[in-house]
Amino acid sequence: MLTILLNLAVGVLVGVGLRLGGLASTGWSVFWTILCVVAGQVGVGFLLRSKMQSVMTEIQAIMGGAQKRIQAKMTQWQHRPPSSPKQAQTEVEQEQQAAVNQALAVVEKLAPYYKWIPLLSRQADTMRMQFYWQLKQFDKVDRLMPRAMMADPMLMCVKLARSYMTGASMADLAALFKKFSGKVRYGQGELLYGMYAWMLVQKNDLDGALKVLVASDSKMESPTLKRNRDHLANNRANQFSLSGLGDNWYSMFLEEPKVKQQRVRHTPGRYF
Repeated sequence: MLTILLNLAVGVLVGVGLRLGGLASTGWSVFWTILCVVAGQVGVGFLLRSKMQSVMTEIQAIMGGAQKRIQAKMTQWQHRPPSSPKQAQTEVEQEQQAAVNQALAVVEKLAPYYKWIPLLSRQADTMRMQFYWQLKQFDKVDRLMPRAMMADPMLMCVKLARSYMTGASMADLAALFKKFSGKVRYGQGELLYGMYAWMLVQKNDLDGALKVLVASDSKMESPTLKRNRDHLANNRANQFSLSGLGDNWYSMFLEEPKVKQQRVRHTPGRYF
């Protein structure tokens, strides 16, 4: 908004100056005013976008570097296993946390551009919320969530998961699910549908969970959701499991892997 106002002011000054100075007619003065505003918007917009892109590239490099280091560790462990799965898990988490903290510091570089780029501050808060979620700093997540832009299916899942964690009523969870499920495109809602069904199962609403999984058939092809639908349809609720969704499910922090000693969680600093 500030960019538009500044360019508009400059354009008006140019047009008025040309008209009062007798250098252009009223029509040409208006033309040069519009041209100055458009040219200013294009030039400043390009500069601001390049600055913002450099910050985003730096964040991606940090997270990508962490992913490569974690993958290297896991490759090494295939030939020389760690002393214990717990040690491996700790090393992976430390690598992730270091990368996330670095990325959080880089996000602060966007602050000088908040006045110039509409909604940039909300985009930055959305990124911060995602990083704090990975660090399990839920107090900061709760503080930032009202400003987060819920455009990505994973962010919708974070919102739904956090609402469940904080004791939201099933009516509120149902409203959130209805809102978010209407926004996701075909093939995007696997975790959203699965997680809401899981919540219903926890509340012993097996019929409700079955309806959600049946509805998911028209939204995606998911072997995990279909398998759970069949379990519920055949009175095997005790076999309901979202483990087939892998790290996407466990990154919601609603359930721990059942066999920790056989699994090293690999969530290499993903931000969504």
